[in-house]
Amino acid sequence: MATYIGLGNGGIPAPVLNPYNTSGTVNVGDVVYLTSALTVAQADANNASARPPIGVVAGLSNGKALVAASGSVASGLSGLTPGAVYWLDTTPGQMTTTEPASDAYVVGVAISTTQILVGSVPVDLAGTGGGGGATGPTGPTGPAGVNGATGATGPGFVAVGEWVGGFVTYEVGDVVTWDGSSYVAIQQNTNVFPPVQPSYWTLIAAKGSNGAQGATGDTGPTGAAGAAGATGDTGPAGTAGAAGATGPTGPQGVAGTSSTFFQYMANTTSTSGDPGAGFMLWNNATQASATQLTFDHLTDQNVDIDLFLALLQVGDTVTVQAQTDSSKYQTWTVSGAVTVVPNDYVQVPVTLVTSNWSFSNNDLLLVAMILKGQQGATGPTGATGPEGAASTVTGPTGATGPTGPTGSTGPEGAASTVTGPTGSTGPTGSMGPPSAITTYYLPFDFVGVPTSNEVVGRAVIPVAATMTAGYAYCSTYATVGETMTIQKGTYSAGVLSYSNIGTITYAASSYQGTVAISGGTVSFAAGDVVRIVADSNQDASFASPFFSLNGAYL
Repeated sequence: MATYIGLGNGGIPAPVLNPYNTSGTVNVGDVVYLTSALTVAQADANNASARPPIGVVAGLSNGKALVAASGSVASGLSGLTPGAVYWLDTTPGQMTTTEPASDAYVVGVAISTTQILVGSVPVDLAGTGGGGGATGPTGPTGPAGVNGATGATGPGFVAVGEWVGGFVTYEVGDVVTWDGSSYVAIQQNTNVFPPVQPSYWTLIAAKGSNGAQGATGDTGPTGAAGAAGATGDTGPAGTAGAAGATGPTGPQGVAGTSSTFFQYMANTTSTSGDPGAGFMLWNNATQASATQLTFDHLTDQNVDIDLFLALLQVGDTVTVQAQTDSSKYQTWTVSGAVTVVPNDYVQVPVTLVTSNWSFSNNDLLLVAMILKGQQGATGPTGATGPEGAASTVTGPTGATGPTGPTGSTGPEGAASTVTGPTGSTGPTGSMGPPSAITTYYLPFDFVGVPTSNEVVGRAVIPVAATMTAGYAYCSTYATVGETMTIQKGTYSAGVLSYSNIGTITYAASSYQGTVAISGGTVSFAAGDVVRIVADSNQDASFASPFFSLNGAYL
């Protein structure tokens, strides 16, 4: 199964082009690293101070380099080989399809002749086990051995979970897992792939394979034949039992989530009423003591989001952060029903979760809203009750027949080596600044096996835009194929209605799917909804699809 590795985590998220000042000559398509002065310069596989790489330059604007970071698509390049993995080259700023003999750093994978998916490449690292047969019967337990002497205390290991690249620095003694094997760091390192860098990592537990089939045991002696007993009379049939009671209703499905963000400015001169177009306000001058947030129906981009704000419900999350500094933020939970003053403003009752900053008047803000998904489907009906009791009159039992020969017990197969511990999942990173480009990528990631017609992804389109194409992959491919439906949702008189606008098709035995949009282009108004529905004839082997839909802002 394909696993994604490189500068960061896998998947195809929405692109993020981060602006940086440059040191030296930097061109579009160059691979760059972050200098100590927090500028970018051409990365070099032969120069330890010029690596690791942080991304690919996708454009130049106002004297700054626009860098496509890990998990983003860099466009506007040329001469790429679709599907090829690119590495940091020994020529400064360049990338190559030839893996260097040492200090190998993955840049990404080409998804067209002009685009590269930065920091996320498919590498098939899964080994195959031996073709051992079924395990023989368990042999008798041997006597307990004498306890050995206590060994000396070894060096301490720190289990840090599955290996990730990017900016994570591993210290000596850190233990990571990858594809079922465990490795311990023997040198401090950053973005060094454990399976191919033995000078930095030592394998401590390899993924075990199936043990070989045990040898066939010797045939035991034939037992003496017993005398055949007379056949007993058949007892009368018992009466049918009453039908059992209907089983209990299954548990309610778990609610999913959806998130998006909008741009506002802070109004700290008022604590009530309309905050003004493009502004939000708190109902307490001490922001951390506020119990209500008020948003104008227009963002500072002049986008009317009345309908979206009306979707907020108790338990949803609202995070307010500075546009230029994600370390300055407040997180709130919606605590009551929102009040909508049509085409004016929306009042949201909240309870503070955490806050490390109080914003000043006219501060530029990003407001992220995480909405709970629709309620899950009702569980299946319980099984039918047990059959009624059988007749109590039993005919006589015949004598026991002869016992067949018993073979001796085969030896037990060797145990697999111990698998290292799996660390906990790291926290989700903060939201980066908005992109200045017009193209967008809308990512979805579904974990597990979808059921027939299950909604595997849903999002609100915050501004007017078109949808033209997309990319699709899965962690476990379908054996007979899978077709998911892309639907567009629009509000009319307070009712959300969906229509089919395209498909995502996975061929049998393929990890990559094909996105097709009806007519090549579909337009969305601000506040429209897009969702993806699983195949009505679900392939049970198909699991964990992830994909992105893309187009342009209008």
